[in-house]
Amino acid sequence: MRNLEGHPGIKIGGSNINNLRYADDTVLIAENEKDLQQLLDIVKEESEKKGLELNRKKTQVMVVSRKQELPIINIYIKGTS
Repeated sequence: MRNLEGHPGIKIGGSNINNLRYADDTVLIAENEKDLQQLLDIVKEESEKKGLELNRKKTQVMVVSRKQELPIINIYIKGTS
């Protein structure tokens, strides 16, 4: 996941955070749909280099916002949302 360093995320305590990991679970964190898609594409590409595949059935997106109406976002893995 070193390839995620330097990519967009959120600022916490002056540090840029774009992923959290525990065992074989990963959480990607981004401020917008475009940045999240970019992070996911990097993870997918790096996983495939190691012979791993993202499990679409176990992949979820959660939007956190102060707005009353949450935006609808489309994130793609292997060309499907």
